[in-house]
Amino acid sequence: MAINRKFKREIGIDFQGFFKSTPGTALIFKIKNNGNRYISLTTIKNFRFQLGISGTVPTNDRVTIVDTSKVRYSTQEARSFSIQPMFGMEKVNFYGRFSFYYGIDFGPYYSFTNSGYSVYTYTNYPYGGAGYTTSAGLPQQSEAKKYGLSIAPFIGAKYRISEHFSANIESAFFFSYFVTKTKIYSIPYFNSANNSTNTVIADKNYSGFDFSMKYLRFLTLNYHL
Repeated sequence: MAINRKFKREIGIDFQGFFKSTPGTALIFKIKNNGNRYISLTTIKNFRFQLGISGTVPTNDRVTIVDTSKVRYSTQEARSFSIQPMFGMEKVNFYGRFSFYYGIDFGPYYSFTNSGYSVYTYTNYPYGGAGYTTSAGLPQQSEAKKYGLSIAPFIGAKYRISEHFSANIESAFFFSYFVTKTKIYSIPYFNSANNSTNTVIADKNYSGFDFSMKYLRFLTLNYHL
C-alpha cells in the first residue's frame, strides 16, 4: 500500500492500562528513519519514544465511626506513582493493511509507593480498675522509592484502519536493574492528650534485577501525520 510511505510520523495512546486496578497509560511517538526521500513499500525502520505513567492518588478519605467504643480513628490510604520514558528502534514489514514489527527499547524508570496505615484508640477497663486508653492498628507504614534502567525487546502487529488511523497490539520482555530506598515509619498512636507521632524507625536500601514477560504491553490507537 502506497499509504505506508505517505506519513513520516505517528502518535499513539495505550488503552489497556485503563482496565487495570492501578490505572495508567502510555504515549508513543514514532518517526520514520529513512536515509532518502523514498520509503520502501514493504519495510521500514522507525525511531520510537514513549512515556508511560501510572498511579493511584486518593483525593477523598471519609471515615464513619460505627463502633462507638473506639475513641479515635485515623487512616491513610495507600498511594503510588510511576513514570518510565523509553527510547528505541523498530523494523516494520508491511503486508497490505497489516504490518508486523519488532525491535528494542531502553530507558530509566522511577516509582514511589506509600503503604498507608490504619490506627484507632479505645478505652480498656480491667477488672476492678479504672479505664485507660490504648491503641491498635497496623504497626507501621512504609515509603519506597525505586529507580531503575530497563531493556525491552518487543514484537507487535498493526492494522491500518484508515489513511490516518491504525491500531496495534504489542508484547515485550523486560529486563531491569533497580535500586530501592525504603523508609519505615511508626504510625500515629493517639493518646488522651490528642498527641501523635510519626517517626522513622528504619531505613532499608537494596538493589537487584527484575525480569518479566508482558504479553500485552500495549493496545494502542494511533494517528499518522
